[in-house]
Amino acid sequence: MKIDFDKLIIDSGEKITKIGLAREMTEAGIFKSVRSAENMIQFHQSGKAKSCDYELLQYLMKRFNKNLLEIIDIN
Repeated sequence: MKIDFDKLIIDSGEKITKIGLAREMTEAGIFKSVRSAENMIQFHQSGKAKSCDYELLQYLMKRFNKNLLEIIDIN
């Protein structure tokens, strides 16, 4: 399972970095620290994740106004 954070950010048209997104997710309470959010972004970006946290998916769907299939790449 892979989440292409670069594509999500580019498609949004916003000027935000992955670190900025990590800060937003920490402020939203998804993660306890910015570092853990950054690690999760790297983990999902690499495609090594076998599952994904429900709250994270909900946040990303709402944040980027996309459905589940637009967020994750199952291959």
